[in-house]
Amino acid sequence: MPTITTRSWCHGLAGLFAIVLLQGACSSSSGSHNPGLDGGRDAGTGGTLGTGGTGGKGGTIGSGGAAGTGGRTTTGTGGATVTGTGDAGTGGTAGTGGSSDAARDLRGTDSGDAPTDAAADVMSDASRDISSAPEAAPAEVREAGGDSPGTSEAGITLDSAGLTAVSYVNDPDTIFANPERGFYQVNEVTTSSYQALNQTWMQNLRTQNGISLVFHMVYLDSFVNADLSQSFLDALAADFATMRKTGVKAVVRFAYTPNSTKPYGDASKARVLGHIAQLKPVLFANSDVIAVLQAGFIGAWGEWYYTDYFGDNGAISASQWTDRQDVVNALLDALDMSRPIQLRTPAFKQHFYGAAALTSTEAFTRVSKARVGHHNDCFVASADDMGTYTNVTADKVYLAQENLYVPQGGETCATSTYSGWSNAQADMTSLHWSFLNSGYHPDVLASWGTSIDIAKRKLGYRLSLVSGAFAPQAPAGSEFDVQLTLRNDGFAPPFAPRELNLILRGSSASFVAKLPDDPRQFVPGAAAPLARKICLPQSAPTGTYALLLALADPVSALNARPEYSIRLANQNTWEAATGYNNLNHTLVVTAPVPSPACGGVGAINAVALP
Repeated sequence: MPTITTRSWCHGLAGLFAIVLLQGACSSSSGSHNPGLDGGRDAGTGGTLGTGGTGGKGGTIGSGGAAGTGGRTTTGTGGATVTGTGDAGTGGTAGTGGSSDAARDLRGTDSGDAPTDAAADVMSDASRDISSAPEAAPAEVREAGGDSPGTSEAGITLDSAGLTAVSYVNDPDTIFANPERGFYQVNEVTTSSYQALNQTWMQNLRTQNGISLVFHMVYLDSFVNADLSQSFLDALAADFATMRKTGVKAVVRFAYTPNSTKPYGDASKARVLGHIAQLKPVLFANSDVIAVLQAGFIGAWGEWYYTDYFGDNGAISASQWTDRQDVVNALLDALDMSRPIQLRTPAFKQHFYGAAALTSTEAFTRVSKARVGHHNDCFVASADDMGTYTNVTADKVYLAQENLYVPQGGETCATSTYSGWSNAQADMTSLHWSFLNSGYHPDVLASWGTSIDIAKRKLGYRLSLVSGAFAPQAPAGSEFDVQLTLRNDGFAPPFAPRELNLILRGSSASFVAKLPDDPRQFVPGAAAPLARKICLPQSAPTGTYALLLALADPVSALNARPEYSIRLANQNTWEAATGYNNLNHTLVVTAPVPSPACGGVGAINAVALP
C-alpha cells in the first residue's frame, strides 16, 4: 500500500509580498510555525475525504471513501423525449458553426520552446469495441400539441426544418469520476524509501470513490547531491504505467525537502536542472497520464519560499529570478506541449510573462505563457489566502480570466473566518477551480458539511446535453444535419485537449465524424450550441444507426479507454462499456444516391470505425 499523506503547505511569501503575517494558522509536522503563506506539511494526518466531508487519520482508502460517491452509475428514469413542432419538410440546414483550435497531439513540435523529443505513437482515430454495446432505447415520438405518439409519412415526427427534436434529462445530483477534474488523493513518496503505487488501491480510487486524479508527490531526498538512479527512474515509469492501467491521471510535483528551518536541504540550480534533464524522457513518454506538472523542486515542499539557493523568504535577486525562470523553462521542455505546469502564486507567472492575463487568442497555443497555470495551497485560509495574492481584487480578476484556459487547483490549509462554504463556493466559481485535495485541511472540508457534494460535482467541468435535432434519414453518400446544445454547469472548462466525435453505430458497420468543436471552449454557466453537416460514405450499408457522442482523450493509448472519456451529466445516456454518450436518436440510412452529394462548405466526413 503506498504511503498516503495529506499536507498543509501554507508557505510564506511575506517578505516578497509584504503581507500581514497570520500567526498560528498552520504548523509543520514537527510543530514549528511558518509565517506568511504559513505552515509546514502535516505528513500522514489527512487521509481521504469520505462522504461526510472530513479527512480521517491514516491515509488509505477504506470504507469511508474518498471524495465522490458514485463511480460510473446513473440514476433516475426518463431518458430522452422527442417532440415534433410541425409538418414534415425537406428544408432545414444546419449552420456550419465556428471552428476551434485544432487539438494538439503528443508528437507536435514547434520553434521556440518546443521539445525535440517524440513521444510514443499517439493521436489515432478512435478505435472502440462496439460489438456488445447496447442500442439506444426507443424514444417517445410526439406530435406538437398531441397527447399520443404520432408519425409522419416517413414514420418519424419532424419539426419545421425536417429534423427530429430530442430533449435530454439533466442529472444534477450524481457524483461520478471524469478525467482531469474533481477532488484528488495524495500519494507522497520519498526516493530513500520508495513505495510503488498499488494497482488495486488505484482502481478503487476511481471505481469506488469517484476520484480520477492522484497527487503524486515525490521527494528526491536521497539525490540532493547526486544524479538520479536508473532504478528510481524505472520505478517512476512503472508508477505512470499503473496509472494508465487503472484509468487515473496525476498532478505531479517533485521536491527535495519538507523542512522549513535552515538549512532547508533543497538542491542547487545545477543539480535541479540536471535532474529535470534525467526526468525528461520519463515525463515526456508519460505525458498522456500527467494532467499537470507543478513547478516544485525549489525550496521546502517545492513551494519556492524557504530555499537555500533561489532567494530565501521572498528576498529574490535578479539572478535568482533568472534561475527560477530557467527551472520553469526546463520543466516546460520536459513535457509534451499539450501539458501544462502550475506555479504557486499569480505573481510568479506575472513576473515571468507579464501582468496581462491570457487572452482567447493566446490560449491553447504553444507559447509558454499558455501552458502555465496556477496552484493555491492555502485556499480560503484568509482573505488573501495567506499571501497567495498581493492585491486580492486585481489578482482575482487576473485569475478569473487566466483560468478559463489553464488549470487552477490546490488545497485548503487552515480554518479561518474566511474558510466557510459560502466563500469557498464563490471563489471556486469565479476563479474556475478544476481540482482540490480531498484530505487537507480536514477541518476546513468538514466545515463545509453536505455542501461539499456541490464541489464534488462541480470542480472542473460538468457537461450535459440540453437538446438535439437530427435528420431522421439520409441516403448513403449524402449529407445529414446534426444540431446539439450542451451546457457546462461546472466551475471551469476542460483544460486538456479532447476530441468531440459523433459515432454512428450500426449492426454491420459503424462510423465516426470528428467534430471540430473544442470542448475546452465550453465555458461555465453557458450553453454551447453546435450545428454540423455530416457526410455519409457512399459505401455505408443501408439500415439504422444509433447516434452517440464521444468526448475522447486524443492520445492513441487512451483514445478507446472509457475511463478517459467524458461522461455527460444526463440520465440514461452514459455507456460505461464504451465511453459513449447515447444521443437517443436513430438515423435511417437509405440506398445510396447515384452520385455522391457531399462536399458542402463545412461538411465533415464520417469514416469507418474498425
